[in-house]
Amino acid sequence: MFSLMEELEKILNSLLDYLVTINSHSHIIFIDTFTLPKIRKNYRVLIDVKGRFVLREIQRAAAKFKLCNVRKRSMGANKIPYIVTHDARTIRYPHPDINVMDTIKLNLETGAIEDVYRFESGKTFSP
Repeated sequence: MFSLMEELEKILNSLLDYLVTINSHSHIIFIDTFTLPKIRKNYRVLIDVKGRFVLREIQRAAAKFKLCNVRKRSMGANKIPYIVTHDARTIRYPHPDINVMDTIKLNLETGAIEDVYRFESGKTFSP
């Protein structure tokens, strides 16, 4: 029988967003994907109707991307444009049409932006 901390360490020693994490103080946030290589299963962290975090098993192809909300768009040192997403990722040289509040489809293996979903007030999202 495992304690909660041992289970947490096993999860965090898995592949979190295609990066190996070994820090037990890493945070798993909404819409993160993680892979348990020993059992070859992929999961995405979602929120259920009561506001609780739940794990949903996903296919291998779905584990290769993540939807990220753009929180900040700015110009860095030496006039290098960048955007910051909701999970604190910094992406340099984004497409000029990407604005704050847009949602991007991020390829976790390459770090490239695959698609952009524009924010429009009053519209609902359905891919």
